[in-house]
Amino acid sequence: MASITTGDDDLNEHLKSSAFFNAAQFPIIMFVSTDFEWIDASTARLSGNLTLHGITKLLIFNVVIDSTENNDSKKSDNLSMLAIAVVQHSDFGMHELQILVSDKVKVNLKLEAQRMPG
Repeated sequence: MASITTGDDDLNEHLKSSAFFNAAQFPIIMFVSTDFEWIDASTARLSGNLTLHGITKLLIFNVVIDSTENNDSKKSDNLSMLAIAVVQHSDFGMHELQILVSDKVKVNLKLEAQRMPG
């Protein structure tokens, strides 16, 4: 959390404060994947444990192949994917400023995978 960068120094400091992420007490946000399941040729599900504010919860991302970066995902050794999930920060004990900030936060990840030889 100490390295959060939004492009606005005041916002960075506010996000690090106890009103949001409380970076002094909880310096790390961590996602550890536990499963990746293909649904069909262009979609998948990525599951794992998100630890935020000292609380760990299951988080499931819906994954789609980024067709702008992949010509043929079955033949390519490299794969680019977009993953989307929704987190409710109140599930992680973050209740400050709820009147100003939505409880639901959309998390977007861009994933790059490379086929291992052999």
